[in-house]
Amino acid sequence: MERLTRNDMKIGFIDSRTLPSYQGIYERLRKYENLEESGRLVKLPCAVGDTVYAVTRGFVSESCVNRICILGNSAQCDWTMIYGIYPSAKGFRADEIGKTVFLTRAEAEEKLRQRQ
Repeated sequence: MERLTRNDMKIGFIDSRTLPSYQGIYERLRKYENLEESGRLVKLPCAVGDTVYAVTRGFVSESCVNRICILGNSAQCDWTMIYGIYPSAKGFRADEIGKTVFLTRAEAEEKLRQRQ
């Protein structure tokens, strides 16, 4: 899917002849808003390839996320499971981010200092 926006807050098209119609932009935005309102737009805390840091047994371990699974029944997602390349290949729940798993080494080291 081609982006409609750029980081400099301008519409992402150099040639105005390729600019999508307002109706096209409206329809695309409406689809995303409908997904969000119905609880079907998933906002992941990290992406495959990201590095995460876990506080375990008195040290900070580093892992690369290699898989993200959304688990639950068909009516509702119960939780998101994130798997990384760990020594034990163990995954963690997305709600553990900020508690035992962190997106930056600095956050993990701060949590480790608080525990000691």
